[in-house]
Amino acid sequence: HKVEYAAPEFDGMALARCYLGLYFGEVSALMAKAKEQFGATDSDFELDTRLIGMLGETMPLSDYVRRRQQWNEFARALGAFFGSYELYLSPTTGQLPAAIGELETPAHLKFAARLMLKFKAGKLVHRSGQVDQMALESLARTPFTQLANLTGTPAMSVPLHWTAEGLPVGVQFGGPHGAEATLLQLAGQLEEANPWFSNYEKLEDAF
Repeated sequence: HKVEYAAPEFDGMALARCYLGLYFGEVSALMAKAKEQFGATDSDFELDTRLIGMLGETMPLSDYVRRRQQWNEFARALGAFFGSYELYLSPTTGQLPAAIGELETPAHLKFAARLMLKFKAGKLVHRSGQVDQMALESLARTPFTQLANLTGTPAMSVPLHWTAEGLPVGVQFGGPHGAEATLLQLAGQLEEANPWFSNYEKLEDAF
């Protein structure tokens, strides 16, 4: 295999906004469905979920439509990239696996979330530009997987590296539409060259 540095040309921040817009809308819709079908109330949802749901409810519909239209731009950029390359290679995550409890929302952010919910400040958050900051912070750990998610193209994560503590570190490969067989064949070649199945026994020591 020949590997060289290259990247599809697209606006990463725009991709993050599009992903969060979809995320906000999905959470809001699922909360509404749970309330309608099962009689759930706001108290049945975690604080973070309620905040995200509020941001979905208050996101301007025109913003959602505009971001949804951008998905085609990302797909075209990826299509142009695959005119020269069969696959792309990137980290799966931006950081090592989080320890249990590491992703717990800090107390000061919980306090801020309660205030935003109390005063129904969703529209204010959207107008203030805080969504961009949320995108940077929330996707810091997983900045590489949204491209395949929004373009509907196949991708896979394979554990090609293991830390000294025994934790797997994923490497992501992505391909054009219909490249599932190519990805699976590559995974087989990589595992044959550097078997990893027995490494899962180390996970017991990692925890």
